[in-house]
Amino acid sequence: MKPACRLPLYALSLVATFVSANAAFATVSCTEGFDDVPLLPAQGWIILNRSDPLGTTTWFQGISARFPAQAGSSDSYASADSTAASGNFPVLSDWLITPDIAFASGSTLSFYTRELAGADDAPNRLEVLVCVDGGSQPCTDPGAESGDVGGFQTTLVVVNENEMAGGYPAMWTQYSATSAMGVPQSGSGRIAFHYYDLAQGAGVVGTTIGVDSVTIGQVATCAFTDVVFANGFD
Repeated sequence: MKPACRLPLYALSLVATFVSANAAFATVSCTEGFDDVPLLPAQGWIILNRSDPLGTTTWFQGISARFPAQAGSSDSYASADSTAASGNFPVLSDWLITPDIAFASGSTLSFYTRELAGADDAPNRLEVLVCVDGGSQPCTDPGAESGDVGGFQTTLVVVNENEMAGGYPAMWTQYSATSAMGVPQSGSGRIAFHYYDLAQGAGVVGTTIGVDSVTIGQVATCAFTDVVFANGFD
């Protein structure tokens, strides 16, 4: 029988240090390209429509005839439109919430969004909010009313905050957020894309928006389907 190979204690210490150091760098970047929006809830996403009065749709698969995706197949984006609400003076409040994310030092957010071109009389607005687990309110439900945000108390980005006609980009535009803008650097939580739009007149509330290529950079773990390690390995 061959003798067992035993490492001296100092060698074991070096191995442990190497493993620990490399574990610290094992962050990942996660991208969601929305190839199958109806499948998102099975992957940990939460889709909630809190519009008032409630309409007939919520976030749905992109419609390439309206506009093509920012990347991937022509319909591979998440979309929402004014049919999420009903009535002459509704409040659009349609939520698309990520799976639970394990944040780390250096975590960032980027995404692309646009509206349907040629419909500037009914402006759109998108709020991007974050909720951290462990707070007084859960990160799984922003609340029952159209104006509720629940635990999503930190605003990262607002696209067309003042709901100006033509204020939402009519071509795919990238937006980003860092720690300075409120992206958590530890702990866990969720990021929400909140299509939140108030009627600007009778029947004048929103058109169609899309969200694509949502990337959470430098996180400890991520529930997205497309994961790339910081060192480039999948």
